[in-house]
Amino acid sequence: MQIATKIIEIFKKYDIIIKQEHIFGKNSRFGYILVPMKSFTISKNDADQRLDKFISKSVPSLPKSLMYKYIRLKRIKLNRKRADISIRLCEGDVVDMYISDEFFEPKEYKYDFLKAGKEPDIVYEDENILICNKKAGL
Repeated sequence: MQIATKIIEIFKKYDIIIKQEHIFGKNSRFGYILVPMKSFTISKNDADQRLDKFISKSVPSLPKSLMYKYIRLKRIKLNRKRADISIRLCEGDVVDMYISDEFFEPKEYKYDFLKAGKEPDIVYEDENILICNKKAGL
């Protein structure tokens, strides 16, 4: 805990704002890092659903193995307490996730065919035949 208090002092020295929703996570390579908290309040539509099903629906880029690990390590909590994987959610429950922001970013889908030119590369054309040069990847 001494390390955490020293880090907080350093942040205050350089006017870095620390919010209450940040916790300190242990990373073996870089020492201690700040991990932000994302909070979800269960609505009527999500009630009576298992916790793991709700997490995989709300954070689809989080791998299942990592999700189960975070539940075991108490980085995913239900109503600020340790949660079981198979617990059923009730309306008004709060799910707190102390995971990296990279899992919450939407994936960008890139399609190769969108890079194709507007005009086709026509090699030969007459009234019966059209021959085009198709580029690789289309």
